[in-house]
Amino acid sequence: MSNTENKIKYTTFLMILLITISSIYLLINHNDCKSPKVNDFVHKNSIITRNNLFDIIYDYQKNYYETIRYLNIKIVDSQYFTIKKNTLEHFLSLNKINEIKYIDNTMDCDNFSLELYSTIKRIEKHYNHSLLFGLIVGKETISHTSLHAINFFIGKNITLLMCVEPQSDKIDHCYKMLKTISFIMV
Repeated sequence: MSNTENKIKYTTFLMILLITISSIYLLINHNDCKSPKVNDFVHKNSIITRNNLFDIIYDYQKNYYETIRYLNIKIVDSQYFTIKKNTLEHFLSLNKINEIKYIDNTMDCDNFSLELYSTIKRIEKHYNHSLLFGLIVGKETISHTSLHAINFFIGKNITLLMCVEPQSDKIDHCYKMLKTISFIMV
């Protein structure tokens, strides 16, 4: 096994471990986020399967990114509801994640994206499928050497990945927010 493959496996393991620990912590300790009506959160007639989601992500990368790099995709569940953008915007206006103080290398982009991911995932208990909301990691410019972690979702138009910057609650097309993508987990 090459050194690069070991680094990818190690990074993937660390991300999954961090997500799991953050999710457990938030489930136990966080009750500060108001939520819109649960029934308004998803398109109930729009379910995407794991295999369809792989195809959507690969097609998106092919259509919107000049440089195609290795993309590490982790899709955990078999079916997902797409999310209503306007309800997500309302939800973001009510939560306090974007008000958390940024601390370099301690409470930075990956921590913000994990906070939002865990908060949204708590809503899933009200549905019979998972919500199509996840983590995405890439570079904000091609010349950047460091990676940036934000969140993504798929709404009514299933061919577009929409990204959420949890530090500002900004929502836009992922290709406008990240110039390369290297890791996706949903």
